[in-house]
Amino acid sequence: MPVLDVTPQDGVLRYDEGIHIGYRAWLRTDAEPAFPFGSGTGYTTWELGTATAAGSADGFVVTVPVANTGGRAGKQVVQVYAERGQSAVERPVRWLVGFAVVRAGAGETVEAGIPVTARSLSYWADGWQLEPGEYTLRVGTSVVDLPQSVAVRVD
Repeated sequence: MPVLDVTPQDGVLRYDEGIHIGYRAWLRTDAEPAFPFGSGTGYTTWELGTATAAGSADGFVVTVPVANTGGRAGKQVVQVYAERGQSAVERPVRWLVGFAVVRAGAGETVEAGIPVTARSLSYWADGWQLEPGEYTLRVGTSVVDLPQSVAVRVD
């Protein structure tokens, strides 16, 4: 949700949203923005293949084939968002953890490799902490257009 109260009181501007600001707030309230975070327009169409992930607790690389299904060359930003359903700490519904830009000619398929660092899965509690367990990495072209997913485990 947009921040509506931006008037300082006694020289202090209160920040009450915590981690739920911007697209994270929209996801939490099931509201629909005019344009979802990460969405864009172009002159061609795209299709994502099956995503895979390889790595360890130090980080992962999510790999996904990206096909330009349109009639002209184009550029697309492939995005990876993390979800952690049973977290011991407060987390957003999903949060951006990595992205890569791909370029492909009409009818061409290229592979996107998106690094996901351990830091991007961590939370702050007197230093960055990495919560062990399973994370779902969702792959797509905006925060709501996520046709692929892959589970990773951090121990």
